[in-house]
Amino acid sequence: MGTRHLLTDKQIEKAKPAERGARYILWDAVAPSLGLRVTDKGHKSFIVQRRVNGRMVKLTLGEYPALPLAKARERTQDALKEITKGVDPRQSAPKPVSASGLRRDSFEGAVETYLKREVEKNRRPRTQEEIVRPLRKLLIPRWGTLPLSEIGRCGHAYRRQPHLQRVAAVLPLVRRAPVDRKQPGNGGSQAGEGRKPVACPR
Repeated sequence: MGTRHLLTDKQIEKAKPAERGARYILWDAVAPSLGLRVTDKGHKSFIVQRRVNGRMVKLTLGEYPALPLAKARERTQDALKEITKGVDPRQSAPKPVSASGLRRDSFEGAVETYLKREVEKNRRPRTQEEIVRPLRKLLIPRWGTLPLSEIGRCGHAYRRQPHLQRVAAVLPLVRRAPVDRKQPGNGGSQAGEGRKPVACPR
């Protein structure tokens, strides 16, 4: 393993894509054996790497930010407990958390769909960061699991705030992100009927 870093959400978001055809790992200084793997496409996921009975084992915990840093550290501790018993944690680990596992009618699911399909493919790195940061730092913590139908139309308000003008521009696109109406229990566009739209974060 290489140099350890005191991983934070800010540092993770700033992590640049790897060189073409490569990937790299940022090892956490808080949770031993926990690493953030970054691909050349900028996809980020948490892994645990440790020897079990003399063999190197790599366990994928899930994608960031679908799996938060704090939760990844918790799962790492669970995996290490299994390893100390000589048990391969891949045998009993829960299914890796992925952005595709989010409800696509939720705000976070729509954001991740939009970022992967449009922003990561078509925008320059600096522009990507200007779009991603406010969405993930400001809006997802507030609206993440809410159905899109409950999200207030905040674009107009954000156009008056310079640091949120990017959000104002892309929020309508996020709201139009594909919704999987066949997914059990997602409720489609009716999930928020009869409810007051949520307030816009500042």
